[in-house]
Amino acid sequence: MDGLAVLDLYAGTGALALEALSRGAARAVLVENDARACGVIFHNLSALKYEDRSRVVRAGLPEALRQLRGERFDLVFSDPPYALRAAQPTLDTLASNELLAPGARVVLETDRREPAPASPPGLTLTDERRYGDTRVLVYSAE
Repeated sequence: MDGLAVLDLYAGTGALALEALSRGAARAVLVENDARACGVIFHNLSALKYEDRSRVVRAGLPEALRQLRGERFDLVFSDPPYALRAAQPTLDTLASNELLAPGARVVLETDRREPAPASPPGLTLTDERRYGDTRVLVYSAE
């Protein structure tokens, strides 16, 4: 994680980004649409003194990703609520907004019953794991 730029989509409490920062990520952007969840994120960032290495974007996708144009990320976490069935639109939006640094990884969590998303141009599925009702997909950027 040393020096990585991390993007945490559907951040919730921010746990994934916070873990990355604790392991040496240089910076993290946390995207969350829910006001209460953003409050929890701000509290957690403050308690861990990560405010100077993080930013919170309160917006839904794809608007949040449009706000990040020009930035590049080495690691992206995406754990959308399963009911949204947002795996494919999330991958497509990430690939089309040029947010991924060369060699970036995208870790996407989905319900195992959701159809597996097709890899958009520029992303290759490199690993898939199943844990009960959860499927974790790992993509690499070219």
